[in-house]
Amino acid sequence: MVDGWRIAVVVEYVAEFAGIPKGTAAAAIAGICSALRVALSEGRKVTIYGLGTFKTRRRGARMVRSVHRGIPIKTKPGLKVLFKPSRLFMARVTRGQI
Repeated sequence: MVDGWRIAVVVEYVAEFAGIPKGTAAAAIAGICSALRVALSEGRKVTIYGLGTFKTRRRGARMVRSVHRGIPIKTKPGLKVLFKPSRLFMARVTRGQI
């Protein structure tokens, strides 16, 4: 049993599922990933029906404690990517119907 899927496994699965060549499947997956990156970097929310919603949230600078030295460190502000699975997706995952 595989613990996680690499991109090659996903491409092979999509190609077999859709009945298309692996090159076409790889291009489609790369296009979807690129569109997600662009939309999220522009601060837009992306909803894929049956899967869920991707969005970003700004994180402010904050103080954390160094694990190794125990001293406080100030982190830089940044973006955090959030994913909220749809109810349909969660229902299928919990029932094993994917």
